[in-house]
Amino acid sequence: MNDISGDKKMNDSANTEKISRSFKEKHRREADLELAARSRSSIAAYPMGLLLFYFLTPINQDLPAFFWMLTAGVVLITPLRFIVSRKTAESYDSAPALWHSLFLFGNYSVAFLWGLLGFISLQHYGIEWVSLLAVLSLCGLASGATSSMSPRLSAALIFVVLVIAPSILWGLIHGDSVSLAFAIFLGFFSAMLLMVTRSNHSWYWTGIKDKTQIAEQGKQLEKIFEAMKEKAENLGHAAMELKDISGETAEDTEALSSKAENVTSATETMGENIQSVAAAMDQATANLSSIASAVEEMTSTIQEIAQNTQGASQVTEEAVKKASLSTEKIRALGHGAEAIGKITEVITEISEQTNLLALNATIEAARAGEAGKGFAVVANEIKNLARQTADATLDIRRQIEEIQNATNVSIADIREISTVVHEANEGVCAIASAVEEQSVTMQEIAVHIGQATAGVEEVNARVSQNARNAASITDNIRDIRETSRKLAENGQLVDARAGQLTDISLSLKKLVAS
Repeated sequence: MNDISGDKKMNDSANTEKISRSFKEKHRREADLELAARSRSSIAAYPMGLLLFYFLTPINQDLPAFFWMLTAGVVLITPLRFIVSRKTAESYDSAPALWHSLFLFGNYSVAFLWGLLGFISLQHYGIEWVSLLAVLSLCGLASGATSSMSPRLSAALIFVVLVIAPSILWGLIHGDSVSLAFAIFLGFFSAMLLMVTRSNHSWYWTGIKDKTQIAEQGKQLEKIFEAMKEKAENLGHAAMELKDISGETAEDTEALSSKAENVTSATETMGENIQSVAAAMDQATANLSSIASAVEEMTSTIQEIAQNTQGASQVTEEAVKKASLSTEKIRALGHGAEAIGKITEVITEISEQTNLLALNATIEAARAGEAGKGFAVVANEIKNLARQTADATLDIRRQIEEIQNATNVSIADIREISTVVHEANEGVCAIASAVEEQSVTMQEIAVHIGQATAGVEEVNARVSQNARNAASITDNIRDIRETSRKLAENGQLVDARAGQLTDISLSLKKLVAS
């Protein structure tokens, strides 16, 4: 358990160190500017120390080269330190690393020179009043650095080491008891200075942190007060708006109640209309069923007509064929009559020739006298036969002409009959085609009527559903009326609370303002 507690403390310490470093990095600029400002008071200390050694000690006579080298170094570094202390605040942001390096160079240089002064004094004089004065001045400078350079712990530690370490080194090199005691004393004093430096460093950054936190908390408090003031104003506005809204809500609830009554009446009327529509849809369904039955009967009749027209078409086609055969036969009869006419013409010519021969025979018999009487009788008979033949052929010709005329008339009539029958056949075919189209149309009508019937049934179902919905709407509107009544009561309570909220916001604004 103790190990775990110790580990926890170590982790907390590491986290604090990490946060501390992060905080220092954030405030690096502030620390560097503070270092530059604090170094101004120590700039004159080094020239004054040289004057003190020049007038009070014989070091300038005993060690003139070293003293004047020390003086030259201090004279050269002092203006640099003065410029850095004055210009850092103005020019630091343009080159932070440069100004920080110049500050460290100036301070480390004088620390090294003064530490060298202590080492040379001890080396030349030993532990005498001159060297003790030099060491005392070194301790004073190191003590001052623990405070003036506390913002930068590493810089302060290096400064203390550069100032005192050479004197400690001299005591360790000589090795006698007095020198070692002197070195131990300086070492102990240096350790104390290092502890003081760490403490001053901690106090400095604690102060910076507290100052930063106080500033941030002040800003946060200002923001909080501003926010409280703004919230108080918003609260007042919200209270007024809430009061206005409660008034509008009361008016809206009254209007809602009135509209709910109107909607209730409308839904009741809608329910009655839906019932009427349902009755009309039932009648439409019955009518569609009757139409479907009639369409089925028409379809059956059209099919019978189609069959009859098909039979009539076959009969007319047969009649056309028979008329064509009759025409051909009558034409053949006409041709036979023409042939008979030609034969009668030949017979007529023969009878005419025979009549001429009989006339010649009669004339010759008259010339012969008694001898030719018998021949005359025969010739006369032949003449009579020839005349009768001519008369018979005339009758035959007339009858043949009448047959030909009748044949021509029959042919013309048969042609007209064929034309009429053909036209009748075309009409029958057109009727059959129209009947087929009507049959297809009636089938489509039957399909559409079936779809219409299904649609009407679906409409009937939806009308029934709408009737149920209308009843449900009526119930809901009744609930809305009850809710609006309760809302009106709550609006009155909200109005009262809004007045109280307004008073509270005014009190809060006065409190924040004070």
